[in-house]
Amino acid sequence: MQPSIGCLTCCLQLTSVTMCIGENSAAHAEHYINGQLVTLWENSEECVSRHGRDVKPSDSQKYSFALAEFWFGKHRTRGEASKSDMMFYASFSEPHIDFICNHDAIIHLTITKGHYNTDLAKAADINVTADSRFNKSIADARVSFRVPFNITATEVLDKSGRIRNRNSSINLFVFDYASASLIDIISKESYNKEALNFYLLHYLNFLSSAGHDIIYSIPEFDNNNLSLSLDFSSITTSITTINEIRGVSVEKINSFFSTSWLQAAMLAGTESTATDIKASLAEYSSTSYPSWSGDFHFHVKFGAPRVEALCGQELVLYFMVDSLTVYESTDFTVQGPLAPITGWEIAILVNLVSIQEDNGTVIRWRLDFDSRRFMEQFCKFPGYDINNELLVKVWSYVVEFFVTEYFEILERGEYHIIHHHDVLYPKPEEIPNPGWDFNIDDDLDIITGDSSWWESSSGSIEWQTISGSIDLGGFDQVTTISQAGLVAQFVTLWNTARTSTESSILHKWTFEDYFDATFKPMSVRLLSNDRAIVWVHLSEGYLRTLKNWKPYSEGAKYSFDDWSLAFEVGIKKARHTEFTSMSESWKITFEGSPVYKEHGHKEDRVFEHIYLDFSSAEFIRELSRFEGLFTTTERRPIDKVQAIVTYIREYYFSQVISSGYHILSTIPIWTPHSNPPSYGLTSVEFFVYSKYTVDRTTWVSLPKSDEPVIVITGMTGFRPSPRLPLPISSGWISQSSNGVSYGTVAVSSNVFAKERLLSLLAHVNARTTLIPLPAVVNDSWKLDLTTWDNHELRKNQICGWTVVTDASPDVLKYKWEHLEEWAYRHESSNHVANGTYTTSCTTKNYLQIPTTFNRHALEIKLEGVVSIRAEYKGITGTHQYIESSARWSTSLVIKSDAGGIRVQVIGSTAPVVQRASRGGKLDGKMAIALPDLEGLLKSHFPTTVELGEAAQEFSIFEGGWRSVYPNFTSYELAQPIFNSRGNLLFKLRPYAVVPKAVFKPGPSSTGSAGLNGSANGSATSVRGFGGRPSIRNQYSFSSFRSTSQKFSSASAVSNGGAKGAFGSFEEGAGDEQYRSAITRETSVTSQGTLA
Repeated sequence: MQPSIGCLTCCLQLTSVTMCIGENSAAHAEHYINGQLVTLWENSEECVSRHGRDVKPSDSQKYSFALAEFWFGKHRTRGEASKSDMMFYASFSEPHIDFICNHDAIIHLTITKGHYNTDLAKAADINVTADSRFNKSIADARVSFRVPFNITATEVLDKSGRIRNRNSSINLFVFDYASASLIDIISKESYNKEALNFYLLHYLNFLSSAGHDIIYSIPEFDNNNLSLSLDFSSITTSITTINEIRGVSVEKINSFFSTSWLQAAMLAGTESTATDIKASLAEYSSTSYPSWSGDFHFHVKFGAPRVEALCGQELVLYFMVDSLTVYESTDFTVQGPLAPITGWEIAILVNLVSIQEDNGTVIRWRLDFDSRRFMEQFCKFPGYDINNELLVKVWSYVVEFFVTEYFEILERGEYHIIHHHDVLYPKPEEIPNPGWDFNIDDDLDIITGDSSWWESSSGSIEWQTISGSIDLGGFDQVTTISQAGLVAQFVTLWNTARTSTESSILHKWTFEDYFDATFKPMSVRLLSNDRAIVWVHLSEGYLRTLKNWKPYSEGAKYSFDDWSLAFEVGIKKARHTEFTSMSESWKITFEGSPVYKEHGHKEDRVFEHIYLDFSSAEFIRELSRFEGLFTTTERRPIDKVQAIVTYIREYYFSQVISSGYHILSTIPIWTPHSNPPSYGLTSVEFFVYSKYTVDRTTWVSLPKSDEPVIVITGMTGFRPSPRLPLPISSGWISQSSNGVSYGTVAVSSNVFAKERLLSLLAHVNARTTLIPLPAVVNDSWKLDLTTWDNHELRKNQICGWTVVTDASPDVLKYKWEHLEEWAYRHESSNHVANGTYTTSCTTKNYLQIPTTFNRHALEIKLEGVVSIRAEYKGITGTHQYIESSARWSTSLVIKSDAGGIRVQVIGSTAPVVQRASRGGKLDGKMAIALPDLEGLLKSHFPTTVELGEAAQEFSIFEGGWRSVYPNFTSYELAQPIFNSRGNLLFKLRPYAVVPKAVFKPGPSSTGSAGLNGSANGSATSVRGFGGRPSIRNQYSFSSFRSTSQKFSSASAVSNGGAKGAFGSFEEGAGDEQYRSAITRETSVTSQGTLA
C-alpha cells in the first residue's frame, strides 16, 4: 500500500494538494484559468454564430472569432468563395491548459472540424489561395503543445480609492506561444504531422495577437496581506518526454550520476562501513550522521540515481533503494527487527541552474538543492504496510532524511555539480578508436610504420623548425616519447599477441567462469600532470554480475561486444628491483630483450622503468562506451558496468602488470664510481611535457602538433641535473600525415659537439698544423718542418676550434688559424751570404656543420690549407723567395638507414701539394740555395687526413640506441640534425623494421662487425609487427659495415682535387706581411685555443 503524504505534513512541512489560503493554490489557479478560457471561448463561439458567414472574417471580426475559428489563406478572386479556398480552416471546442511545472504548461486544442492543405511550399504566404486537390479534412482531433509561461504583476490604478489598504496588484499569466512545441496529436484519422504543426503554430501566434496569451490569476484583493502560493510542479501527475534541459541533455546528466554512483560504489565496496562522504551516493549509514536522532539506525545501499526532466528548468531526481536494513542499535552485526527493504524509489524535485564563469567560456550546471520538494506521486514503496507501525515509522524517518539531511551530505560530496562545459575545451563526442585513428584490418605499416620512411618536404621543414627551437635547458640528453609512439607500441604488442601461438592477455583473457573477452589494442592519451587516460577496448565477450563487489558464480551472465573502458592512471618511474610482482614468463622475456642483452648482468649499471600505474586506475564513465547496454530493455545495466570495471581494474590490470605490459620505457643508469661511455646516463628524470594544461576534459581539443609527450631528461658523467622545467619550445615531435612519429633524442652541445666532436677534430688541427724549424749552416739554408702533434713543446697543447661569428645562419662554422714566422739576420765579413732569412708557415682549417635538415644525409665538411714561404734578402740587394702549399678537404657523412644511422668518410683525405714557385732579383752574384718547400711538405705533411676518431665517436649512434628502450624492443636513430645551439638531434623509430612499402632488399654479402662491434650483432629486430618484414632476416648490413671498418682504422681514401668544398682559401701572405719579424726572435700568431 502506498503511504499517504499526510503522515509527514507536520514533521516535513511539505506542500499538499489542498487549495486554501496559506497553502499551495496551484490547482485553484489552474481551474480559474481554464474557467476563463471556457468563458472566452463561449463568447467567441457566440460571435461566430451571430456574425459568421462561412467565409474568412474581416479584420475587425477575426479576433472575436479567435478561440472558436481560425482561417489561414485567401479566398479566390473569381467565383463563389468557400472554406476550401483556405490553406487551413478549423473550428475549435474550448481549449484547456494543464500546468506541468512552474515554467511550462500544455495547451490542448480540440479541432471539431476543418481541413488543411499539404502544399506547404505555398503556405509560406498567408494570402495565397489553396489548391483544393491538396486539402485534407480533419475532425475530432486533439493537439497538444508545450508552452513556456511566466507570472507577472501589474499595478492597479485606484482612482476611486475604494481598494485602499488592500493589495493593489493583479498577477497575470503570460504564455509564450511563439516558443510552443508540439507534444502530441490524437486523431482517429491519418494526418500530416508536419502540416498540422505548421498551421497550428501560426494559430497560437494568432491567439497572442488576439490577446489570449495573457490570462488573469486568482484575484487577491483581501486585506490580510497574504500572497497566494502557487507551485504547479509539486502537483503535476505526469512527465512528458524532454531530452534536454538548460542546454544539457538528460542523457548526460544520467551519465554523470551513473558514473558518480559507480565510483562511489567502488569506494564503498573497499570499506567495511560507508563513512567516506564520496561514498554517500552509493551507500550510507545513520551512524555516519552525527545529528541522527531516530529511535533506530539504518544502513542503505543505493542503485544509480536517475533524472527525468519535468520542464526546461526543473527535473525529478530518483533515488533507488537497493537495500535498506534497519537496526536497533549501532551494532550492525545484530539482526534488525525488519527484513531488508528493497525496491523503494524516492522522487525529489529540484531546479537546475547554470552558472557562467571565466567571462562566459565555462558553464557549470548545478542542482539547486535548496529548491527540493518531495514528489510523492512519483515515488514507489513496494511492501509498504500502513498497518505495520514500525514500518510506517521507518518510512517517515527515511523520507525525512532524504528530503533534509541527505542533500546536505550530497552537496558536501559535490554531487550537485552535474555537468561542466568549457567553450575553449569541449568534451569529445566519441570515444577514440582502438590504438590510433585506424581500423584493425588496416595494414600495420600504416598504423605503426615510422613517418621518417615517408618524409615529405613539409615534414622536413617541420623537423627543421622543431630542431631549431629545442632548448635542452642544461640537460645532457633529452628523449621525448610521443603519444602516437606509445599507441603504436601497444598496437605492436597486441599484434604480437594476436599472431602468436602462445596465449596472451593482450588479445584474450579469461577469468575462471566469471569473465571471458577478446581485446583490441589499448589506446592512450597523455595528460599534463604525469598522468594518462588509457582505454581498454573489448571486442566481444561475456561477464557475470557481482555480489557484494565480488565475483559470483550464480551472477547473471551477460554477453557484450564493442565496449571501451576509460581509466585515468599515473605515470611513474621505479628501479627494476622494485618490480617484485612480475611473472616468470616476463622475467624470461625481459632477459631476452635488447636492453638486457646489452646491459644486463653488469655490476656498473641498473635499470629504471617508466610505467603506467594501473594499480591506482580511476574509471572514467563519461569517456567509456558500452555499446547496446543502455539502449536496450536490460534490467539494471549499471550492474554490468560495475562488474566489467571490477574485472578489468581489480583482476585484469594485475595480470597486465605482472606481464610487464605496463612498462613504457626502460633506461640503463650507470652507478657511482663506474666509468660510463659518453652516452651512458648517470641520472634520469621524466615528466609529461605540454605547452597547455591537458586533463580529461581538455585533451580532445588539442591539435596533433600540441599533444603532450613524455620527456626523459638525463645527465652523463655524474654531473648534477639542472632544475626543471625545460624551456617552452614550439614542439618536440615532428608530426606526419603518414606513419607514426615515435619520438626524438637530443644530445646537448656541451656533451657531444663541444666535449667530444670538436675535441676529436682538434686532433686534425694538431696533425695538419706545420711548424718551421729554420737554420743557416755554412752559407746554406737548412729548413726543417714538424707537425704540431710531433713538436716537443706543443704536442700536449690543444688546437681548439674557434666559432666563426659572421657565418651563414644555416651553418655552424669553426676555424683554426695559426701563423708562425721566423726571421734570422746574418752579417759577417767572412761570409758572402749576409742578409735576412725569413720563414713563415700558415695553417687555416675550417669546419662546417650544417643546421639545415637534409633528409639524405648530414654532411660535416672539413677543409684546410697549409702555406709555407722562405725568403732571403741580402745586404747587397739580392732578393729571393720560394713558396708552396698543401690543400685537403673531406666530409664526415651520417646517413639514416635500415638498422640505424651509418657513418662514412667521403671526399679526398690525401693532401694536394702545389708546385713551388720562385721569384726575386739577383745582384749579379751567386744566389743562395733556397729550401725545397714542395719536398718538405710532401715529407712532413700527413699523407692522409684521418677522421677515424670522429667517425668512431659517431658510431655510438649506430645500430640500436642504447639509452632508452621501449618495453621489450629497442629504437634506432634517424634523420640527424644539428641546431644552431650545437645540439644534435635524432628521430626515434623501431629498430631494424622497414615498412613493406619502402623495403628494398640489399645485396647479400658477408662482413665483420661494424664500429659498434658486438653491439650491432646483439641487437634484435622488432618482433611482433605481424606480417611486416623484419630487417634482420632480409637485409644485410655488411656492405656499409665493411666500409665502416675502413675509416675506423683511418685508411686513406684519395680521389685528388685541388679545391675543397669551401672553394679557394686565401693564399699565403705577401712580402710586406713578413717584414715585421724581429731579428733572432720568434713571432707566433695563433687563432684558436692553446692550453
